[in-house]
Amino acid sequence: MNARDIMSDLPQAGVFIARGPVPVSHVAALTDTQGRFALRFPAAGSYQVARVAEGYAPLSQIVEVADEQEQLRLEQRLPPDRPGR
Repeated sequence: MNARDIMSDLPQAGVFIARGPVPVSHVAALTDTQGRFALRFPAAGSYQVARVAEGYAPLSQIVEVADEQEQLRLEQRLPPDRPGR
């Protein structure tokens, strides 16, 4: 099965697969200066992708990865850890 990539525009965050349809361990990435990252998914299915960054509340999202899907795009802003930031 082909690897799957996921791209996003989150500023300097740590991104990891928190849950998936198959055991997933140590699948993580750091965003670049543009907030982009790539993750490889081992199989098709539903995954919980989590993002954390200093000064921001953690955020996670469920994404569906289809067979032979090459790329997904996430566009979400991390909410400030404290209101007013």
